[in-house]
Amino acid sequence: MSQPVLIIGPSGTGKSTSLEKLDQKETFIIKTTDKPMPFRGSNKKYRELSKENPSGNMTVLKKELASDRYAELLSMIKAVDERRPEIKNLVIDDFQYLMVDEYMSRSQEKGFDKFAIMATNMWKVLDKISRCRSDLVIMILCHNDVGDDGISTMQVMGKMLRNTVKPEGKFTVILHTYVNDGKYKFLTQYRTIGGKDLQAKSPKGMFEEEFIDNDLGYVVQRMHDYYDEEFADDTVNL
Repeated sequence: MSQPVLIIGPSGTGKSTSLEKLDQKETFIIKTTDKPMPFRGSNKKYRELSKENPSGNMTVLKKELASDRYAELLSMIKAVDERRPEIKNLVIDDFQYLMVDEYMSRSQEKGFDKFAIMATNMWKVLDKISRCRSDLVIMILCHNDVGDDGISTMQVMGKMLRNTVKPEGKFTVILHTYVNDGKYKFLTQYRTIGGKDLQAKSPKGMFEEEFIDNDLGYVVQRMHDYYDEEFADDTVNL
């Protein structure tokens, strides 16, 4: 089973920048929008996958219809999982735009069927990322949304997605961005800040600090160290 990680936070708080220190030789990025990566040298580190460049480590979803882009995304995840064993880190950047684009394209449709379709599309992706090979860390980068209850969660469209799918339950590690005095951090555990409950979580002892630098290279290393470390059996035999 693969290791899904969710990174959430407002725009401009360091989600995409956190990719900078990942090893590009082991990383593949799927972008939902064709915007430049926000760190120096990104065009040289990440070359687009194509027939002419089959070893490329980046692609942009190209289908015109939002519903078709979900199928395109699932196909790309499957291809990386099964045919690119050198890739250990798979990133899906700006995941929320898949949902936003689909919501806007169906805005004139009446009834609730569209929300059921949207929920199903999202569920297929969340289900797929938990069923890939065990040495693959899959990172979803997504905007957050603050509800009426003050809880900052993954941005989704519609109550069915929020109340039925409950996407956060598919992740063992959820990191929430936090910016203070110009320093960009990840919050590793649930905490209330400024009247908002920032939904973050990680296994006990994976991160020694509540706040860490927004560095996904470090996050991946800590995950490997945590899950691969020797188990100390302290059981006392009587």
